Amino acid sequence: MHWGFCWGSGPKMEPPLGLWGIMLTDRQCRLAKPADKQFKMTDAEGLFLLVRPTGKKTWKQKYRFEGKEKTLTHGTFPDVGVAQARELMRAAKKLLADGRDPSKTMGAADAKSQESLAVEGILNPLTLGELYVTWFEKSAATWGLRYQRRVMRAFEEYIQGTELERTLAHDVQVRQVRLLLEGVEEESVHKAHEFRAWLTRAFEFGVAYETCVSNPALLLRKVMTRKPQAEHRASLP
Repeated sequence: MHWGFCWGSGPKMEPPLGLWGIMLTDRQCRLAKPADKQFKMTDAEGLFLLVRPTGKKTWKQKYRFEGKEKTLTHGTFPDVGVAQARELMRAAKKLLADGRDPSKTMGAADAKSQESLAVEGILNPLTLGELYVTWFEKSAATWGLRYQRRVMRAFEEYIQGTELERTLAHDVQVRQVRLLLEGVEEESVHKAHEFRAWLTRAFEFGVAYETCVSNPALLLRKVMTRKPQAEHRASLP
């Protein structure tokens, strides 16, 4: 149960905006865990945080303009915190008070970015973290439980919480992946090769689904430290 979004013993319901003065905190947003289906964390005055099954958290604002209900996007959490999201919400309401549609001005930069990505062949932009998790969810059904745990443990140890997790997969550079894998090599050369193989499959998935156009992990296969050869003892006569 997500506190504040389900109440009573009946089915899930969203409380009216601003009920009892309840407003979100950064801690609540940070601790919110993804579920099988996306859900909303309501703040106030039309502002809410949309939590997707991939773990992506996006600020949205519902409003009406010329009799039509619309939705405005204010960025993703934690890049945009609660206070900043509310400032953007208030800025949108000021535009509405002036008789202007906020999506025509505040959403212009986002629209341009989406258009630029589309020109490059990126029709389904995802961050590296979202891409890795999506690839995992699509592939894990054919793996054993222990293997699933190893794949996700690598994500949690080496990507989760880093800048790379929030970087669009399309924008990830070979150098960034190389530095990441060099860090893993310091712990274990075997783990680094294993993790590179998983990253390669995730990027392959991304290329197939138009999330990215290249596979930076694949290019590093031949430049990584070689795996140590297993020692073979001579058999006794």
